[in-house]
Amino acid sequence: MSPSQKLSERSWVEAFLSALRTPAAAGGRCLWGLIGSVLLLTAAAGCGISRPEDWSKLGDIEKAKKIKEFRGRTQDELKKVVLSEGRDMKALEKVVEYTRITTEIAPATCHLCFREYAFALSLLGHAHRENADELVKDADDAESDEEAEELREKAAEERRSMEEIFKKSNQVYRTYFRNPGGFQIDPYDYERVMRHFELMGDFEGALDALNRFVFAYGKMDDSLKDKVERLKQHYKREIQRQREQGYKSGKRPSGARPEGSEDPAPPRPGPRPGRGSSGSSRRSEE
Repeated sequence: MSPSQKLSERSWVEAFLSALRTPAAAGGRCLWGLIGSVLLLTAAAGCGISRPEDWSKLGDIEKAKKIKEFRGRTQDELKKVVLSEGRDMKALEKVVEYTRITTEIAPATCHLCFREYAFALSLLGHAHRENADELVKDADDAESDEEAEELREKAAEERRSMEEIFKKSNQVYRTYFRNPGGFQIDPYDYERVMRHFELMGDFEGALDALNRFVFAYGKMDDSLKDKVERLKQHYKREIQRQREQGYKSGKRPSGARPEGSEDPAPPRPGPRPGRGSSGSSRRSEE
């Protein structure tokens, strides 16, 4: 378990479902067996997907109906994810696609659509991460060097997919952070971005996101303060180690942001969406 996982309080499924059910994206911790009834609360519509260029022709009411439709479709796919205990990659990919479409329908007014899309990308990225971890374990137990090498190559491909998806998720989160639509940003959104940077080896990005988490969270109890301080020290040690290895002279981590691409400062307190965090089970493409 990486250090950053210890900050999380919420399961990703409830967080995402709450984001789809309410104007404010939210969170909550629950077990797989407790969310079946929640998933059945919203039915999905069944008409075809329009092309992106059609959205501009719709009025505000029609756009709102379309967003609701695709959120319903997203919940249908999440049912499949839950029934597979998180193993259905195709369903997760559809969750990503449907949330992406909502950002195209009303990009100027549905600010939380970007949060939902970034969150969905994060889920898919973590699925690839867990697949990679299991492939590495399988490689360690392989009966032949040839089999082990093949499994490690597959694991490396899963890691590359994870990094590309995490980069995209962070980009979409930055879009949301710049204009959250009047809501105070949930501190656990910063934690999710922090986790992405950490897994990509960009500890400067992770430390920046952690500082934003602290700013957005406000008053903390002693236990959380201790976790945050230990994380800060961990990231600072990793940054120093990377500098000593010379990555600043040209060998930047694969997930590192371009120079000068810092996120804007968090907005001052306002209405706060519920909190969310990461966590999932192994996925396969079955």
